[in-house]
Amino acid sequence: MNEVVKSIGLTYDKNGEIARKGEIDFAILEQLHKLEHFHKSAPKSLGTEWLESEFYPIINKIESLENKLRTVIEHTAIEIINVLQSNNISSVYITGGGAKNNFLIERIRFFFKGEVIVPSEEIIDFKEAIIFAFLGARYLRNETTTVKSVTGASIEVSSGTFHRAMK
Repeated sequence: MNEVVKSIGLTYDKNGEIARKGEIDFAILEQLHKLEHFHKSAPKSLGTEWLESEFYPIINKIESLENKLRTVIEHTAIEIINVLQSNNISSVYITGGGAKNNFLIERIRFFFKGEVIVPSEEIIDFKEAIIFAFLGARYLRNETTTVKSVTGASIEVSSGTFHRAMK
């Protein structure tokens, strides 16, 4: 979504206000849902290269910026719901920039019958620092810092190193 609004000189669509004005292009929405990536099993991740080669060529067929953003919002919400439902998840904690997009959150809540939790803005903005502090604490307690279902590894391990500050 942020990449789409760069064409008009913005860095993001505040609260999804532009997307809210658009209409869904159902033909494009169907093409997006058919992309192979969304049918692969976890673990998986998306990179810029994939977006540039697979995703953007499809959404860029939509001329109207509002319709393009509206379609991307709907696609994103549906794909999130698909993952939640296929994993029998009853609540979700949403962070990252998307958590600040009120329209995206509305669409997720529309489809998802479970609990949608959006944390404070401080947690959203500093989640990476919080996560690394958490991993550091786990490391110091000799607990694992990796999750095999996320990494795809065969075992969970404690990774990292500890360096003391020199005085």
